[in-house]
Amino acid sequence: MEYKITPSSRGGFTVAAGHTHKGGEPAPTGCPGVTMPAFIVYESCHCDTRREAAAAVERMKKKHH
Repeated sequence: MEYKITPSSRGGFTVAAGHTHKGGEPAPTGCPGVTMPAFIVYESCHCDTRREAAAAVERMKKKHH
């Protein structure tokens, strides 16, 4: 599980827990093409300060590990 803290467009920070998908996998169900790179988010939250965001990451780590 990876954790990302990014600045939010509405102020504060967004914390996201998920996995990075590198892409390049064949499209499902026989469709032509391949998947694109993406960060698959399993859980996210909004925090007002970076300190709150760091605390949220620690809570998520305990929850997901």
